[in-house]
Amino acid sequence: MNTANILKALEKLDHDQRWKYMIELGKKAKNYLTLSQSLTALSVSDIHYHRVIALMSAHGSHDRAMIARALEDASNLHLSSAVTLAAQHLDADQIVGLVPGLSKKRRHLMFMALLRVRRAEVNDRLYNLLGIHEKRQLISYTSETFVRSLDASHFDGLDSSQWARLASRFPSLTQQRLSERLSSTLEPSWLLQSSVTYVLHRMFRFSPDTGLILLKQAMTRMEPRRLPFSLYAKRFASDISALVLAHQGSLSVTFPLNALKRLDNGTLCQLAQAGTLTNLSHVFAKLLPEQRMALYASVGEAWRDANGALPLSYVKALSENQREAEAKHVFSLPLLASQPLLRLPYLGVLSFPDALTLAEPYLSQPEGDLRAAAVKSLVEGGRYYSDRLGAILDFCLKRENEQDPVRLAMIDALASLPPSRWSSAHLTQLKGIIDAALRARDCSFLTMAEAARLLMSMVIYQTDFVVAELPGLVERMGRLNTLSLESRMTDAQMIRLAPVLIPLMKVWIARNHHELALGLISCFGRRAKAVPEFAQMMIKMTSDQRGHVARSGLNSLIRMEFKPQVAELIPALIKQDEGWIQVREVAEYLHRYRQSLLTPFLTYRVYKGRFSSGSTATIPGFYDGFARWTDSQQQQYAKALQGIINSSKRNAWELYQVVNQLAAMPSIDLSPLIKLADVRTSDAALRDKSLEALGRADAGRGVAALLDALDDARARVAIYALRRSLLNMPGRQALNLLSAVTSTKITVVKEVIRLAGEFEGEETYTFLRRFARTENLHPDVEIALLRAFWGYLNHDEVWADFHAAARNPRAALARSTIRIPQEGLSVKGQQQLAIQMMLLLGHTNAQVQRETLERLVFMPLGFPDTGLRNALIPLLENIDPSICQLAAQALLAMYASDNDAELVNTFAGVTQAQSLVAIVSAYAQRKQINSYGLAWSAQQLGERLLARRWQPGQAIRLAIMMLNPSVSLAFIQQIQQSELLHPGAVDAGLITLRKMAIANTRRELELIESVLRSASDTGLRRLGLGLLCELADKYGWSKALRESLQGYRIDPSLWISDMAELIIPPPTLPEAESIN
Repeated sequence: MNTANILKALEKLDHDQRWKYMIELGKKAKNYLTLSQSLTALSVSDIHYHRVIALMSAHGSHDRAMIARALEDASNLHLSSAVTLAAQHLDADQIVGLVPGLSKKRRHLMFMALLRVRRAEVNDRLYNLLGIHEKRQLISYTSETFVRSLDASHFDGLDSSQWARLASRFPSLTQQRLSERLSSTLEPSWLLQSSVTYVLHRMFRFSPDTGLILLKQAMTRMEPRRLPFSLYAKRFASDISALVLAHQGSLSVTFPLNALKRLDNGTLCQLAQAGTLTNLSHVFAKLLPEQRMALYASVGEAWRDANGALPLSYVKALSENQREAEAKHVFSLPLLASQPLLRLPYLGVLSFPDALTLAEPYLSQPEGDLRAAAVKSLVEGGRYYSDRLGAILDFCLKRENEQDPVRLAMIDALASLPPSRWSSAHLTQLKGIIDAALRARDCSFLTMAEAARLLMSMVIYQTDFVVAELPGLVERMGRLNTLSLESRMTDAQMIRLAPVLIPLMKVWIARNHHELALGLISCFGRRAKAVPEFAQMMIKMTSDQRGHVARSGLNSLIRMEFKPQVAELIPALIKQDEGWIQVREVAEYLHRYRQSLLTPFLTYRVYKGRFSSGSTATIPGFYDGFARWTDSQQQQYAKALQGIINSSKRNAWELYQVVNQLAAMPSIDLSPLIKLADVRTSDAALRDKSLEALGRADAGRGVAALLDALDDARARVAIYALRRSLLNMPGRQALNLLSAVTSTKITVVKEVIRLAGEFEGEETYTFLRRFARTENLHPDVEIALLRAFWGYLNHDEVWADFHAAARNPRAALARSTIRIPQEGLSVKGQQQLAIQMMLLLGHTNAQVQRETLERLVFMPLGFPDTGLRNALIPLLENIDPSICQLAAQALLAMYASDNDAELVNTFAGVTQAQSLVAIVSAYAQRKQINSYGLAWSAQQLGERLLARRWQPGQAIRLAIMMLNPSVSLAFIQQIQQSELLHPGAVDAGLITLRKMAIANTRRELELIESVLRSASDTGLRRLGLGLLCELADKYGWSKALRESLQGYRIDPSLWISDMAELIIPPPTLPEAESIN
């Protein structure tokens, strides 16, 4: 069989059929030389389609030469297929010989494919052939034996994603390596912390037990707030709760519901008291009844708002007695007496007689919103007292003459009740309520929609009633709003329901209400597939002579995923009426699945019938996926589109669209597009769009035209358009093309450097150094060159260039070197980076200083440096407090964890009060990132300030924020004994107390408060009162706290007693008086 016969046979097949056909040909080619030669001829063709079908045959023939050609093919379409074949069938020597010459993207795909086919040992051989950056990428695809043979230096510089991939394959090894790194430093670098976090997420999927070991170790070296406790709580609820409760300070953890259910009541209450359960309000109602009761008794007071009311979400989940007591308590609260809209919702948890008694004053109010809120709440009570549903419905019937907003609230509440509650005894009353609403002259569409929701929610349980009532309601509405019932029913229920609904839908269709029938079917979602009659109904609609009806039937069939019926129907529709091609869904289906039927429609034609007026020639619009077409189909479609380009009556958007379509077809000649991109084209916008499209053309087919454009006015667009094609090339080929660029335009030179910087290797470095030797480089070019050198930090001359840029008075040049990465740097490289930061801190431009400090704060160097410390110290006395604070944060990030006495001396030696304030604020900010190691220096600094008798208020702030409560109390007492606890210092402490309350346990705080309350010093007692308020705010007003407040109210100092009298706790539940 020759190539012509092969191509002719394929013309009649769809894309998936071509695959099967060519695979069988490939298998036959093993035994037939002529056929093998024909397939080889196709594989070396200039036409993309021919090479694709040859690649298909390689899945059957396993021809290594053909596979190797496909792997090196410039096209990215079907690349994954070529890579998979190469990984499966090429021998190791071939792969090792081919891979280094591939593009970066293809090399990465080969790494993954080799691992997928269990040939990681080939990746082992590739490792030493690659540059340092690709080695880091490859390491997670090598064999375990190879990874274990590498020393620690090979893991330096791995980013978070690379560590995570390593963890997914070798969790124990990864845990061991990261544990060693955590153990070797008191202050893990930001990169290490980020990597640990990523790895913990990945380990939870592949080896959760190993992940838990790493999590426990990371907790001793990292800020716990960065660790995924919530994730591990899903599997290790007890372990995580123990870790959280043992932690010195407060942690917020989102425990999943299933995890909470596995905890015993005591542990659960301890977690709630510690303020750990951030999602408690959302899951409380779903906890076990005994857990809810225990939590309510333990921390219920802390849930109350300032008025003393328990949030309704908690009240609804309590037992009947507690629920009613809380609801009645809300109506007894004096502060809510004037706010009925806040307390009326609580009626919904009371028994109907009690609720009706309390609602009576509001049901006669003239304001509709009050009546609506009262009625809605009364109806909602049916959720808890199903035996009172009859009385509730009678109540609703008696208010049938209410205004529409009240009726809307009423029916909305009825529709929200569990539909299984409605029995046949309730149907007459429900019918009366719905009929009354529909009779009302002011009945709104929203009210009718809620009535429809009520009926549709009952359809599974009261089918006959719904079928009887729904037509009248829908006729009044004019349409049926869909309500998703898919998750509420089973296929079996759908099958039992269908015989009752189908006659109703047929009546609607007979009355030309097709949209109502389709809307009803849509309510059932995928459950509708269990009823073949639904599909037949929609298929029948496609025969309707009205185009919108036929289209809606097909669209519904597709939307509800009746795939077998759609596959059979669409070819039949096209055969019956070619006008169907104008329906987007039909054209798209042929484009994706039935390419053999598409050819007649790839030219401009006039269609008559349901979907067109028959006066204008049209062509379907396709924008991607052309690789599934034959080359002749692509050429035919491209020829038709060229007619649009040649027309003078097309708008700009149509022309731009055609340009993109032509570029997306891999088997056509791009000469029309190249002509549009010519420099002499009068339409500059269309020319530029064509240049951009040439850059997107597959296999780099537009590269030659774009390179030609670099020497004229098109250069600024062409150079950016080149980027995509060049990055898909092997590095050497791309560098050769870039070396041939002669343009001296700034934009071109700058982008040439940026593109070269994307490749790795000494050839690239030599290419870039050529620009570095050029004198009087434009600033933009120089910045691009400095950025490109980031990948070559092992060269001394690169650091010399960076240092020169840092000394340069031009701020833009210096700023381009601020974020030089530190991953994988040698000791010498680390020293050079520290010098670079030091030079940048000394720059005359304030913006450069600030951005350098921000880099050191959020990306601190993972190694100490004396010179850099000396550069940071003078900035502590800067006139700008924000600079002072950033400098202090940078110093804390790099030196605080080493118990550095020199750092304490530096902070204590500042001479300006605003500098000290900035330093204390820096401690607070640093604690949010990583609190490890801060307590020692904070305590030492506080003692130094005390010795100087300087700024005791800041010393108190520091102690309260950074030290544990007992140490903080001892320090404050020391300040008082030194007679430095003046009112200003007390005020500074009061402002900071909230941080103490957040970060520590209830038992610790209560102990501190009791000590402060019994102190002889007025200032200490004032701090005690402040702490009492924070305790109440966090845990609620317990009986003990109320008694403590009484003690403060009779304090001999007016400073304390006056303030205590202004603090009024809300009434307690047992103190409820008469119900208003």
